[in-house]
Amino acid sequence: WMEQNEKAHAIIQDSITAAILAYTTAWDLFDALLSTHQAFNFTSAFYTFQQLFNSAWSRASTVSAHIPLNS
Repeated sequence: WMEQNEKAHAIIQDSITAAILAYTTAWDLFDALLSTHQAFNFTSAFYTFQQLFNSAWSRASTVSAHIPLNS
């Protein structure tokens, strides 16, 4: 856990401002960033669902190309 935490913390730390650097774990950094940047309200929920429903397979490619599979 500690090695993964340090790696995640370093990756996040390289991409954020000094105001958030006081957090010492990747979890705390993630929570701080999430609370700052995720505004979930009816409008954002509607927009997210609209994007989801509009993302249809165009049949221009194979289904497997449209839906990436972890193999």
